[in-house]
Amino acid sequence: MKLISRLSTVFLGLALSATTGLAYADTSLQFNGEQAKMLYDYLTGSAVQAEGAAGHSYRIGKTVTCRYTNVDVSDTQGHDIPQQDPRRYACSMKMDHEGFVSVNHNF
Repeated sequence: MKLISRLSTVFLGLALSATTGLAYADTSLQFNGEQAKMLYDYLTGSAVQAEGAAGHSYRIGKTVTCRYTNVDVSDTQGHDIPQQDPRRYACSMKMDHEGFVSVNHNF
């Protein structure tokens, strides 16, 4: 329950920050790190479509797509990034001018 509350807060914050001043435009919401990792881990079950290609694993919900990079990755200093590091995660969703949120496959 605590996780759902935190995710709701993240979505609301992203939606408000992304739509400020964009009353009539469609917008993409993208986020990385801890929030993306938390959402990726949360997306399980029969309503989630799991996919993978070219070093990535995707979990696609009804309104969000999350990506996990599962190949060897290094940071800008050349250090390996651990497999469960939040920097390997990214999520994306699309919001239209009426506030309808849908899956965004573009990262």
